[in-house]
Amino acid sequence: MQNKYKGIIFSVLLLLPAVYAETALIIHFDLKGGTVNHVFAIENNEYYRDSFEGSEDSAFLRRNNIFIQLSDANKIIFEQEADSENVGFARASIDTIKNTKRITITESGKKTAEKEINFCNNNGICEPCNDARCLSAENALLCADCGHNSDDNFCDLKKDGICDPDCVAKYYCEECQTECLFEEIETCESKDGIICNPDERCDGEIVYADDSEQCCIGLCMLKEPLAQAKRTEQAAEEEKKDANMFFDIMLYAAAMISIILALGAVFSYTAAKKSIRSRKLKNYVDTSRKKGYNDSQIRNSLASQGIKEQDLEKAMRK
Repeated sequence: MQNKYKGIIFSVLLLLPAVYAETALIIHFDLKGGTVNHVFAIENNEYYRDSFEGSEDSAFLRRNNIFIQLSDANKIIFEQEADSENVGFARASIDTIKNTKRITITESGKKTAEKEINFCNNNGICEPCNDARCLSAENALLCADCGHNSDDNFCDLKKDGICDPDCVAKYYCEECQTECLFEEIETCESKDGIICNPDERCDGEIVYADDSEQCCIGLCMLKEPLAQAKRTEQAAEEEKKDANMFFDIMLYAAAMISIILALGAVFSYTAAKKSIRSRKLKNYVDTSRKKGYNDSQIRNSLASQGIKEQDLEKAMRK
């Protein structure tokens, strides 16, 4: 009985990092052939956001009895159920991924595929894993052997003026080969704000920007003498106490209306975004079929970009 509880506790501890990890290991495998064919690590940036959100949704649907195990030189350090019969989205921490020396795929408790792997051999050559023969799965997220513009199965969205070949648009690849995606940098100026001088104060709202934590949305005014500032503050407090109940009720009502409208806008935007993404994915499948690609090639191409299984199934319907 004690051994049974120990096994349950051990399994829970292995799965805990998957709940919080902002990195993941994408693993493509072939159960019939007994091979691990394609491995690459990603992080939860804007380019892969849908994949991470999709993995949270599909976690409740996994019941295929296929598991992915990551092991170091001595023991299993991570275990998670696969998303489908040929793809796993292992939400492991970056340290867990770097320490992994072996990937094992099991089905109903039986080992069906295994690969010895390393994620950085420090030989100055970027070596991603693109087929079953690979020995390394290096990319810029894990290894200095790969630069930000390496063709390494990872889009890091660095705004450095260098086109990363992995950062092309997800669905219309043919039309976007020359278009690079970058993480947008929000400066104080882009927020229509200004950065006040040390002898100035912000007469408005202070917000965070990438180039300043004190971005003033308003006017920069010369700082008042301390005594005058205190008198001004006391006067402001008196004004607040003298405000009548009608004003407070109207303010509360306006706030509630704003919240309701904002929630409605968020829900509408989320629904529209999902609809557009689904339509683009369907268009890509239809266009690829017209060009002569078979469904297996199309599926593998989209799966390699982290598209979740349930979206694939919907897009592949004729």
